[in-house]
Amino acid sequence: MQVTIDGVDYMPVPKLLAPKGTMGETLRAARKGMKLSLDAASKVIGCSKGYLWELEADSAMPGLDMAARISRAYGVPLGV
Repeated sequence: MQVTIDGVDYMPVPKLLAPKGTMGETLRAARKGMKLSLDAASKVIGCSKGYLWELEADSAMPGLDMAARISRAYGVPLGV
């Protein structure tokens, strides 16, 4: 729905994933939302299953390259 205020048109921005909890919890929720197993997601992302498990357990923090690969694999913006 478009709204015009003082001659300026505004379009609402759809709400993407609203992170709740830790980064690991958000990653796990995104993976499960796509109905991907840990093994399948790690293959799509291009990392080991163990490393993805560590990320979801908040035992590791991804670098920028890995964060970008996860973002592309899950189809969400990097800044979410």
